[in-house]
Amino acid sequence: MGNYKIRLRDESAALKIKIEKLETFIVSKGFDELPNIEREDLKQQYEYMQKYNLVLTRRISRLT
Repeated sequence: MGNYKIRLRDESAALKIKIEKLETFIVSKGFDELPNIEREDLKQQYEYMQKYNLVLTRRISRLT
């Protein structure tokens, strides 16, 4: 089970980095210059990534 927990933690850590990068981009000028449909998709992607990370965090907490 140890290897599984390590993989979950690694996946969560990598996802957190992606979430932080996307969050930084969303508040940037470059984001504002995108077409509206792209901005909406990126905001939705950000929300899904946060929800996915929440699920990973819950799964990890049950393993400890």
